[in-house]
Amino acid sequence: MRVRWIPVHAGLVLSLIPLTYWLYRDEVPWLPLATNVILWMAIAIAAGLSALLAMAPWRLWRQAAAALGNTWLYAAITALLSAGAMQLSQRLWSYTANLTFDLVRRVLLPVIPSLNADATSRVLSTPNFGVEVSEICSGLEGVGLMLAFSARGFYISGANTFFRVLCYSFRPVSPGFFFSMSCA
Repeated sequence: MRVRWIPVHAGLVLSLIPLTYWLYRDEVPWLPLATNVILWMAIAIAAGLSALLAMAPWRLWRQAAAALGNTWLYAAITALLSAGAMQLSQRLWSYTANLTFDLVRRVLLPVIPSLNADATSRVLSTPNFGVEVSEICSGLEGVGLMLAFSARGFYISGANTFFRVLCYSFRPVSPGFFFSMSCA
């Protein structure tokens, strides 16, 4: 019964290929952009639903959704807020990359005296090795994930004392953490 949904899903996913191709082209597409986006979203939602139906009957999915209660709503709100905060997060990359570069330089300089550190390009090098601390390797996402998981852990465990929350929330924001989360 569910096997019949597999070709439907495959057909819908394959139909996304030309729409995606035209969505990211510089030349003028054969459809207006708004139409292309709406069509792409409708087909993607249909492909997702057909994948769900290929895995289990709709009745089972309804029962699973009912068993979750409002948890799916909280997850959806969190996902939307996270996606909305991405622009703000990316603005901080330059500052945290500079911080990561400086912390790594300070940690490595006593250990590797031949370390060459170029702060303008954020390149750390020796005669045998070199690495650039780029903005996307700044460690900011790691800090955010650690804070998010810590907050989730506090919520689940019921840790409500101010001192415990304060100690555990700021623990990841340490030089060692930035050093461990950097690309260097």
